[in-house]
Amino acid sequence: MFKDHQFGQRYNQFNQFQHKINDSYNQMVARPEMEKQAKLNSIIRKNELEAKRRQEVEAINKENAKKNWNLNNRFEVERQIKDKQSGKMVGATEYEVDFNNRVNHEKNVNNVEYFEKFQKKQEQNQYKELLDNQLKISKQRKMYGNMTGVEKSLNKDDLVAWKNYNHNT
Repeated sequence: MFKDHQFGQRYNQFNQFQHKINDSYNQMVARPEMEKQAKLNSIIRKNELEAKRRQEVEAINKENAKKNWNLNNRFEVERQIKDKQSGKMVGATEYEVDFNNRVNHEKNVNNVEYFEKFQKKQEQNQYKELLDNQLKISKQRKMYGNMTGVEKSLNKDDLVAWKNYNHNT
């Protein structure tokens, strides 16, 4: 019986030790792991809800944009129909106005081209006169000719006399 009692005590001690190990494991490893997993799951759920909310907002914005586009398109088509109906009467006068504008524009272009040609011709004539004057002046200079040797020697003698003259008296 003593052996049974010792065996029972050992078994109880072993069980108590196992319970302590289990409690320590639960306290140190399992519980923090569960808390970590719970936080992670919470974050994942929060992100999923946020993504779902964004998708809903995006879908609503797309739907509103499509409605606005359809409405604007409808108004534009109605306006075009109205313009076409009223334009049948206005079309003839628009044609006349466009024709007159085109004729006036052609006249203006022709006038500008004529003025530019006239101005260019005038500038050419002025340049021709300038060149003619230069030739005339050059010919007049040549008429007088170059200095002869006698004139050069006289001028040289005058220069020497002038240099030798006493200017202080």
